[in-house]
Amino acid sequence: MGGFGSSGGEGSKRREYMVGFAVSSASPALAAVATNPIEVVKVRQQAGGAESANARRGTVRSLVQIGRSEGVAGLQAGLALAVVREASKAFFRIGCFQPILDAMHEPGSGPAPVAKRMASGMSSGVTSWLSAMLSMKECASASPPSMSFLRGRR
Repeated sequence: MGGFGSSGGEGSKRREYMVGFAVSSASPALAAVATNPIEVVKVRQQAGGAESANARRGTVRSLVQIGRSEGVAGLQAGLALAVVREASKAFFRIGCFQPILDAMHEPGSGPAPVAKRMASGMSSGVTSWLSAMLSMKECASASPPSMSFLRGRR
């Protein structure tokens, strides 16, 4: 079985993986910038309920109203967290695919069989899911997250 960097230079393979991780994170992060205004409207409509002024106004009118009253800052409220969320999800889900596949299949031995590609995709998806579950668990806890792990104890 192939390992990380087993064919070609280890440094070039590592660099290839790092570029893959960066690109897989940057694309959805940029998409979050474009879609965040709609997310802002959705959240405000959900928070206000079906009878709120935002819900009755509709998406386009809500976008215009928020833009007029709050400007770009209002339309991009929560953008930093959205970018981090999307980039981190894709980092694992997309970025881990090739390193996992290379660990299961010798890169120089031709195309990987479908079963190995599927296993790599499922493994990277599970990695993404686990990171999301841990994040949600921390967010849902009643008390602030413990930072004691930074000091080496729990």
